[in-house]
Amino acid sequence: MRLDSLFHVKNGIASSGLTVISKPEEGFLPFVRLASTQKRTVAGWINKSAVSLKNIYPKDSLFVSTNSEGSHSYSYVSDFEFVPNSDVSVLIPKVKMTIQEKVFYAQCITANRYKFSYGRKPKGDRLKKIELPDTIPSWVNKTSMVNND
Repeated sequence: MRLDSLFHVKNGIASSGLTVISKPEEGFLPFVRLASTQKRTVAGWINKSAVSLKNIYPKDSLFVSTNSEGSHSYSYVSDFEFVPNSDVSVLIPKVKMTIQEKVFYAQCITANRYKFSYGRKPKGDRLKKIELPDTIPSWVNKTSMVNND
């Protein structure tokens, strides 16, 4: 099943004109960038009032990096509210999904990285055309989601 059959794809925003600070402050949100590890996805913090509400995504949102030579196609589920930069697309499920199901699909999307090299980045239709399983294996929702940080 195509990715766009399961998810609405929303693009991030350009950082031009935004003030990105290096440490969190009251009223600021993480500004998410592409990265090969989830811990490195926060580029900095931006004032929540500086962006439109439509560009703020809630905790447990699935996002995928869509640009860069080595960090494209990595997909994660956030554990915080955030604003994505223009090299990140947020995937909004068309049907209700558990956290486990979102993590499963994030792993499936990341497994497609090999298809996007030599200038073929997973932007626009290329991202939307990624083939994903149309059924969730039974073990997915039995998986514990304990945070070990």
